[in-house]
Amino acid sequence: MIRNRWFTILLALALTLGAGSPALYAAPGKIAQSPLFLSAHVQPNIFFMIDDSGSMDWEILKSNEATQLYPEQWSWWWGWWFVQYPNFGYLNFTPTGEDEQLELCNGYNVMAYNPKAVYTPWKGKDSAGKTFQNQSLSSARYNPYYPWPTVSLKDHFYLVWNDADHDGKLDKGECPTRSGGITSVSQCRAMGSAKCVVVRDLPAAQQINYANWYTYYRKREFVAKRALSELITNSTARMGFSLINHIKTGTSTPVRDIDDISKPVDPVARSNKEKLLQNLFKYSSGGWTPLRKGLKFAGDYYENKYGAPWQSPILPASQGGECQQNFTILMSDGFWNGGSPGVGNTDKDGPGPWDGYSYADAWSDTLADVAMHYFERDLAPSLADKVPMTKVDVPLPSSPSLTTMHQHMVTFTVAFGVNGTLNSGPPSRTAPSFSWPKPVADDFTAVDDMRHAAWNGRGKFLSARDPQQLIGALNDTIAEIESRTATASAVTFNSTSLQAGTLVFQALFNSAKWSGELVARNVNPDGTIGAEAWRVTTAGSATGLDDPGFSWSTRHVYTWNGTAGAPFAWTSLTTDQQNDLRTNPDGSTGSVDAGKARLRYLLGDRSCEVSSKSTCSVGTFTAKQFRDRASRLGDIVHSSPYFVGVPSAPYPDDIEPGHPYSTFIQAHKGRKKVVYVGSNDGMLHAFDVGNQGTELFAYVPRLLSSTASGAGLHYLTDPNYGHRYYVDLSPQVGDAFFGGQWHTVLLGGLRGGGKGLFALDITDPSTFNETKVLWEFTHKDLGYSFSEAFVARLNNGKWAAIFGNGYNNDPNGDGHAKLFIVYLDGSNLTNPVIIDTHSGSIANFSCNDPASDCNGLSSPALADINGDGTVDRAYAGDLHGNLWVFDLSGKTASSWKLAYTKPLFHACSSLPCSKSNRQPITSRPALARHITERSSLTSPNIMVFFGTGQYLTAADNTSNTQQTFYGVWDGNTPDLDRGSLVAQTLTQVSTASGTFRFVTDHPVDYSTAKGWYIDLVSRERVVVDAHAIGDLVFFNTMIPSGGSCSFGGTSWLMSVDQFNGGVPSFVPFDTNGDGVIDTSDLVGGKTAVGTRVDSIASDSTFIGAKRFTATTSGEIRSGTVQANPIQKPYRTSWTTLDIE
Repeated sequence: MIRNRWFTILLALALTLGAGSPALYAAPGKIAQSPLFLSAHVQPNIFFMIDDSGSMDWEILKSNEATQLYPEQWSWWWGWWFVQYPNFGYLNFTPTGEDEQLELCNGYNVMAYNPKAVYTPWKGKDSAGKTFQNQSLSSARYNPYYPWPTVSLKDHFYLVWNDADHDGKLDKGECPTRSGGITSVSQCRAMGSAKCVVVRDLPAAQQINYANWYTYYRKREFVAKRALSELITNSTARMGFSLINHIKTGTSTPVRDIDDISKPVDPVARSNKEKLLQNLFKYSSGGWTPLRKGLKFAGDYYENKYGAPWQSPILPASQGGECQQNFTILMSDGFWNGGSPGVGNTDKDGPGPWDGYSYADAWSDTLADVAMHYFERDLAPSLADKVPMTKVDVPLPSSPSLTTMHQHMVTFTVAFGVNGTLNSGPPSRTAPSFSWPKPVADDFTAVDDMRHAAWNGRGKFLSARDPQQLIGALNDTIAEIESRTATASAVTFNSTSLQAGTLVFQALFNSAKWSGELVARNVNPDGTIGAEAWRVTTAGSATGLDDPGFSWSTRHVYTWNGTAGAPFAWTSLTTDQQNDLRTNPDGSTGSVDAGKARLRYLLGDRSCEVSSKSTCSVGTFTAKQFRDRASRLGDIVHSSPYFVGVPSAPYPDDIEPGHPYSTFIQAHKGRKKVVYVGSNDGMLHAFDVGNQGTELFAYVPRLLSSTASGAGLHYLTDPNYGHRYYVDLSPQVGDAFFGGQWHTVLLGGLRGGGKGLFALDITDPSTFNETKVLWEFTHKDLGYSFSEAFVARLNNGKWAAIFGNGYNNDPNGDGHAKLFIVYLDGSNLTNPVIIDTHSGSIANFSCNDPASDCNGLSSPALADINGDGTVDRAYAGDLHGNLWVFDLSGKTASSWKLAYTKPLFHACSSLPCSKSNRQPITSRPALARHITERSSLTSPNIMVFFGTGQYLTAADNTSNTQQTFYGVWDGNTPDLDRGSLVAQTLTQVSTASGTFRFVTDHPVDYSTAKGWYIDLVSRERVVVDAHAIGDLVFFNTMIPSGGSCSFGGTSWLMSVDQFNGGVPSFVPFDTNGDGVIDTSDLVGGKTAVGTRVDSIASDSTFIGAKRFTATTSGEIRSGTVQANPIQKPYRTSWTTLDIE
């Protein structure tokens, strides 16, 4: 595992105002939330220990307030939080008494119907093999898994909780009752619909919602199955479960691979998933609550104490068992009881690096002892200890040198409907001690023991009081696990030529504490990288983000309030932003002062970090409980720095009559030179190049707000923070005319951090404030915003942001790939121009559903066909391997459409094309005028160059699907595939100077063929943009290491002839490193077209005769190239093509 080291990956290199960068890593599947090239990914084992005690079959669960307002007599059998109707079939009694009536009100009984909630069916299939469907009042299933029996719900009614003070807590009298009870539908109606609702009086959609609640949610067991079915359906892990009262028996199911999502789909995994779901749906509840023995069984199972089929699920070394992580999720609605597990007082027995301190107590054989026993114990001694360590796994000070771990079990606990005596756990892992109460069977302290078990097992304790919270808690648990099992950045130049004063801006990140850096380095006239000029964290004695005198309170930070820009200050935030910041790690809502403290943390206040030596004091909030940071600047992973200086777009001067572009250039010749970059601290940053990288301002998108666990801005303060993306997309900048004047506009997005984009007016960065925030944009058909957005003038005279809809546009999208056009003046934010390819589909509101075939559009390449400065055509690939052409030549938005009813090209590894062999296109195409074809019959005569492949999900590290690089002629003939192209073939040779590639040189007859292709080797793919320069097309490939417990990979820097994809007629690059291209650069007398790099390469940038490429090793490679002749690489937001 890589630790405590700066890493870089140049995933894109941007030029002044014209720099593009790659739309990376896309495919159907679950998007990774940390850099894949650092990841040693092996599917984790996730084992559920499910409480199947008798109380899980009950239909009543009193709210916290109900237990206080309406206390019941405690008994050892029922418990005070239970009621006297555990399982008589909901409403199969006449609610005459007060308690019986209150049980029909959601404020009193959280299991009762909640009209504000949406109840959806279980995920999976019933006993007849049919997908679970919406239910009806006339025939709702009594048990969801079985089609029979059904019951009529037409005489059902529920009482309305009138939460008068809107605090979400039950007060006396808020749940109505009727003297003498409610013995008939007519009596319910007589109370009025504000108090009592007869369900057959509801609108049709709400009747279905009620019927779904009855069938799928009315029992605790049903809610657990609903939650688990969704987790299992969407999982790419290895999963199994056991019932605490039926260990290894009944429907308990050993851990198996259930990844039927990653492509190609594994039929065995699909069968395993179906079997697991069937067994989950079949079990029924009844018995005691032996949680301690249940958790001990899970540990023994991992330690291989049982025979087939319950042998250990830890994989052998050849399949990655050395670094595989193992999790148990223990869920229960009651206090544990049953026999002793016999493990002793393991959290205090020492010596060792894992127990003592805050983990220890004075009691033996507790649930917490079981969790510690299997965390500190080597469960597979025959395997090398290569399990990666997360922040919570860090050993105690006694053994600080440990960096990887033995095979162990991590324990998560989920309590449903029960509370202990504790409201929180220890403040830190290394706290000298903590007063854990002595756990007693059938007592509240047993719930405290569940909290302690999660603490010892380095998992998380989650408490859920209602069905929605339980579903959320389990989803959060899986998200936490995924963040642990997944274990990069870019450069730009301030010049388009090598001259004195040329700087390269390099973004970095530290994967140990997820901090970032932006460094400016000098570039020598010969193209070599010189000394460091400055870095933004230490720009000066008080201006660098981490300088001792830095003032966080005077930073200029802005956001969006839903209608306009606003300061990033508490009183300017919307309610959803404030709620995000008030969210505690356990999902509960903290105080306003806690929210203000988190806001200050994001702005750079470090006084409330766990290890802070300063006083934490924000109103009443004084706890030092926020994540320790190595820097105020968060990691910069995929966002490429973008340098903006003097306006320099290649527009015709009269593109806007009466407003010459040259006048705008002249007016802003002296504006500040700024580098913009997104960071995973939730901000887009603007750094002043002329002032040692001092931060000018930052922007925090409102799009990031979320109260979900493991998401939102509050997660950045969580001491158990793993990693997730926030503002991870490369910004794009362009000049545009709207509102009667010229502007420079920055378009930014979130990439894997979310589903939306934003626009800022950066015409004068020295005076940027909240009024310069133009808009934020999201849409139901917008997926994760992996597509970069480009500024362009359209043929209707409007200036716009043009972008693909990205990936995974669930839950409300339709799964299609679409092109979006949003006007920069914000006039069509609520009604954007959308061109739908109608390619893709979604099932059950989830792109991860096995029945879904979601698609998404990647970054577009824009073409000005006639040289008038407006975009006429757009080219973009999608996840299904389609290359689409969009016709934007019309004078009205209504005339913009697909240029062809079918894709121009279908990328498939073989013929015929099918779902199993299609090749995703995740990078932006490069465009060039066809060298020979000019006929109007084949107009527009554009060559389109692109590679295929994805690097987005954990499974992509080991995928060996065949990928290809293509050169396709757009000659007015669509629906092409590789059968219309000529194949070229690669070979390679190793010499003392390096490893080089050769390519065949088969001719392409364009009277019959439509282009060419080059198949790549196993696991090789193209995920960064190609460049068409001169007579050549330059592209970089990458090959992940592919090892189960390894990371990184290699790349090839390629350069082939545009016309046929073959051998250039001249030597394209300097192979011997002498800085000169001549015949001595032939390799064995042949022209090489590629050179291998022993790490993953980013996109390349070309300045003069130099090609700059950065790699994951941190190196910036500089090499001499020629394209016969080298043309100035105007990498603007569109390509001007002078078509004859």
